[in-house]
Amino acid sequence: MPNFIRNLLKAAESAAFLCPTLLYNSYVKYQIKNLEEFKSLIQSQAISADNSSSLPLVFLLSGDLGAGKTEAARQISQVFHVKHLVRSPTFIYTYEHEAVRKGVDCRLSHWDLWRLDKQNFELSGFKDSLRNSQIIIVEWWERFVDEVNLLLDPQFFFVVKITIHPGQDEQSRVVVID
Repeated sequence: MPNFIRNLLKAAESAAFLCPTLLYNSYVKYQIKNLEEFKSLIQSQAISADNSSSLPLVFLLSGDLGAGKTEAARQISQVFHVKHLVRSPTFIYTYEHEAVRKGVDCRLSHWDLWRLDKQNFELSGFKDSLRNSQIIIVEWWERFVDEVNLLLDPQFFFVVKITIHPGQDEQSRVVVID
C-alpha cells in the first residue's frame, strides 16, 4: 500500500466522523455528513499529499455541477496559505495564486476545464502551468482525461484524484480519493 494511502488511513482513524471504505486497494471512499466534515477531509488530504512527496502536487477534482469542487479547491488552497478568496475560474479557465509549500513561496494554479474545447485546451497554457506551479488544482479534468493523463507522468507529479458524489441529503457527500 502506498505511503500516501497509509498516511490518509492513519488520519482517518483519528477522525471519528470518517467512515473509510477501501476500494480496489488504492481508492478510499468516505461518507461525509456535512460541510465541516468535508472541509476537514479535504484539508487532511492536502496535508497528507504534501507530507508524502516533494514533487509538484496535482489535485484532480471531479463531480457533478454543485458537488463541491470549488469548495474543495478553497480548502486545498487554505492548507497552502493562499491569502485571498479562491473562486471558480469557470469563465477565465485559470487563476494563479501565491502560496507557501514546505515554507517556500510558490505558485498555485487553479484550473476549470468545463468551458474549454479540445482546440482551446491546447492553447490554454495548461502545459506551461504544470511546468511553473508547485500546486495545481484542476476542476472538470475528466473532460480531457486522455490529454491530462498523458501530461501527468508520475515521475514528475504527485497526483491526487478526488471525486465528489451527492450523499443521502443536501448536506452529505460521498468522497472517493485515489
